[in-house]
Amino acid sequence: KSTDLTTNLIYVFFCFSSFTNFHGAILHFKIGALTMTILDHEMKKYGLWTEELEKKRRDHGESSLDFKSSDDKFGVLLKKQEQLFRVAIYLLFNIAENVDVEAKMQKKGIVSILCHCLCRKNYELQILVVSFLKKLSIFKESVADMHANDVVPLLLPILNVEERELVSISLRLLYNLTFHNDLRTSMLSSGLVPVLASLLGEDYQRFICLRILYQLSRDDKAKPTIAKSGCLPTLMESVLECREEACGLEPVAIVINLACDPTAAELLGEARGIRMMMKKAFMFHDPLVMKILRNLSEHSKLKPLFLDYLPELVQAVISLDESSGTQQDKKDLLSECRNRKEPMKASLFKPGPMDDFEGDSFLDEDFGDETDEGAGSNKGEDFALECLGLLANLTLEDLDFALVLSDLNLLSWLQSKLNRGLRHFEDDLLLEMIRLIGTACLDEKAALMIANCGIGATLINLLNSHQEDDEIVCQILGVFYRLSCHASTIKTLIQDTQTPAYLVDLMHDKNKEIRRICDATLSLISEQDEMWARRIQAERFKWHNSQWLEMIEVTDQQSARTPLGLRESGQDFCRAYYDSEEDSENLVMAATLLEDAAGWFPSTGNKPSLGGDKGALDSPLDYFGNLGMFYPGTTEDAGGISNTATQILRHSQGDQPNNEPSILRQS
Repeated sequence: KSTDLTTNLIYVFFCFSSFTNFHGAILHFKIGALTMTILDHEMKKYGLWTEELEKKRRDHGESSLDFKSSDDKFGVLLKKQEQLFRVAIYLLFNIAENVDVEAKMQKKGIVSILCHCLCRKNYELQILVVSFLKKLSIFKESVADMHANDVVPLLLPILNVEERELVSISLRLLYNLTFHNDLRTSMLSSGLVPVLASLLGEDYQRFICLRILYQLSRDDKAKPTIAKSGCLPTLMESVLECREEACGLEPVAIVINLACDPTAAELLGEARGIRMMMKKAFMFHDPLVMKILRNLSEHSKLKPLFLDYLPELVQAVISLDESSGTQQDKKDLLSECRNRKEPMKASLFKPGPMDDFEGDSFLDEDFGDETDEGAGSNKGEDFALECLGLLANLTLEDLDFALVLSDLNLLSWLQSKLNRGLRHFEDDLLLEMIRLIGTACLDEKAALMIANCGIGATLINLLNSHQEDDEIVCQILGVFYRLSCHASTIKTLIQDTQTPAYLVDLMHDKNKEIRRICDATLSLISEQDEMWARRIQAERFKWHNSQWLEMIEVTDQQSARTPLGLRESGQDFCRAYYDSEEDSENLVMAATLLEDAAGWFPSTGNKPSLGGDKGALDSPLDYFGNLGMFYPGTTEDAGGISNTATQILRHSQGDQPNNEPSILRQS
């Protein structure tokens, strides 16, 4: 009943809780549970106070003396209660060093109490409550309670206060919460991104704000919001103006994520910005900046802006490879690329020149040595990998890739790299090389060059060695599909490689995308080659009617094992041949499937029919003989299978010829 007395008593136990040695005694006498009960009681008192004050506001108005007196009294009680809250929560915070005790507090609703205290305007109480919530936020059960109590909207007003320590600890709590999808969604809907953008200018809060933005930028729904929040200029300034090789990773990582979004890419993809990022990337061989450019190149509107940098990108891929030779060889290759760049720009596009960007090549500027002595081989390989991925993204139908492959020696490099083989940890490089080959095959001349140089056979070998990697298999099949789209290359694909056979084997793969590409490629091959068209049709029939074919095979095996004899009078044929009524029903289904399958081949001559007289069958031997055209070896057993099928059809309709031998079950 006395708030002052309760506060003083709890303060005594709080002093004890400052020392770990007394925690056992505090827990033994259940001081923590008693303290939480007191807090819960004070919460209920606060609710009654607010209801009473609101009632007087409605009855008497804010200008009445009665309301003013009650309001002043409420303010005094509120201050005393906040002091009690501060001491009690501090006591619980100290004994929560034990994880088991903390779990008990969570079950008793400590998170709800703390979230309620966030609405108070007492600075010392707020910083204590936020610190406690931050401590609890590493447990998923507590995070679920915070989400249920709408902790994110309660924290937003705190971010606008002047006390930077309170703002900092609140941001760190939010950072812990960003690892949960539901709370990231709550942050977006609550308007957290503009608040974070405004805090980026403060050095004290910048680091944690960048980390929160990075976590949010992982969600596709958040990327447009971040791009429109006004933080892009600050982020790009951090990426471009850093003169050191190793800058902060957070700004670059955020821009990498945002570059995947069309809205953000449109803001980032200005010609001047792309040029500055290219300059920065080549100056330091920075794979992260090049990854930004690679992500930007995925958008169709921005692809033409990268055409001016094709020679430099190809040179980077070749010169950073370990097989490129000595440093002098790299310098000679760079000089050759510079000399070839101008005539290439003039003939890069088939219809005519397209040079949207003015200015000389940034490679003419003095950046020092092309390879940095302090950069490791891994960094160089990562940079080359990103350049290769950027080239693979330039899927422009009007781009003359044949010129790129021949004039810049890219085709010979691809051949030597694939033929020499890659180490097991270079699958990423292999994947990007296959993607680049597939992109080049959009150009018919380039596709013909690739088909004639023997890369198709190499891809078949890679398909065998990487059959467990669905991504590599899918990209290789994409190359075959694009080769099949050109009349000049599909014949080479069919006659000189085993591609159709591999496609037939993969047409029923468990991966949906692989099946889709196989079906599309096989359809193109069927239009070009009649022999493969029949085989592909037979394979599709076999897969579609696999259940029927299995039943025919089982019937034939049982017929071979069962002795022939005279049928006893009145004995049912199906019971004599099969063991159950379910098998008898399967006979009828097999007969129906037989007729449906026959109708599937309209050009195979006579087909079995159930029309006309009961039990009539139109030359089933012709059908099974024609089936041998698609399945070699089936013709030998066609007579036996057809006789069995004839019996099935007749007896399923009740026809019992008098002189027909019966099949009896062995005793």
